[in-house]
Amino acid sequence: MITDSTGRGAGFDGVFVVHFDADAICSSPVNNAVCSVRVLVGGQVAAPGDTNARFVTARGGPEWSAHGYTRTACFAPQFESRDATTRIQVQASSNATFGLQNWHLTVERFPLRAGASCPAAP
Repeated sequence: MITDSTGRGAGFDGVFVVHFDADAICSSPVNNAVCSVRVLVGGQVAAPGDTNARFVTARGGPEWSAHGYTRTACFAPQFESRDATTRIQVQASSNATFGLQNWHLTVERFPLRAGASCPAAP
């Protein structure tokens, strides 16, 4: 798990745009093994929250390759403190090995205008 705690604090509302990129490798004795990435902001799965999002797939002779992933999360205004910690979760299918190197995580926050709310999920 890769964590960035810059979002921790009171009054953090708005739209968070998270971009994660890394050199990745997925290896497995079985072709089509999947190595996945999921973005969480404040414990909320960022959208789109696809549970089968392949970051990299094991096929043939695996090699390191560059991959990127962008997700968003929205938090409506509130008076209490909010944990908006950004986390990257990684998972490999059974019998697969998932490697990441040279990764970069960017989190941008765009505050909501007064009286605005988060858009409805599609």
